[in-house]
Amino acid sequence: MGNQEERVAAAAKQYFTAGFSCAEATFLAGRNELLPDSEVPSSIAGCFGGGVARTGSVCGALSGVFMLVGLIYNRVLAEEKELALKAYETAQSIYKDFAARFGTVNCRDLTGYDLPEQYSDFAADKAARLKCHEYVDYAARLLVRELEKRQKI
Repeated sequence: MGNQEERVAAAAKQYFTAGFSCAEATFLAGRNELLPDSEVPSSIAGCFGGGVARTGSVCGALSGVFMLVGLIYNRVLAEEKELALKAYETAQSIYKDFAARFGTVNCRDLTGYDLPEQYSDFAADKAARLKCHEYVDYAARLLVRELEKRQKI
């Protein structure tokens, strides 16, 4: 494990522990560690926690990571199709690895709660919230591993 991987994962867990959502935590950690000059505000990840707006869909930790993949590949013109393809391939690899490790990428399955209806129960369940620390950590690590493998960082 690389030093950069450790830093990003540790930062993501710190942000999550401090009260940021899973999506905000992975986004902030990756942005601050990998793109320190970025001016993209963390608020861009604000509605992706809890499986996209607390709906239990795709894990917010992954959503934050996918936003970073897009920023790092930095496709700004429609003609830059190769950049889009590489970003998709990177995100798909992260997605598949996460799913293989945890059996799913969906927040409701990862947490065991039917969000948004059971959000208050989830928020009160310290054991469930602790599991989310693992998802935040692993998503952050996958981001760094995949970008290093593809020589993007």
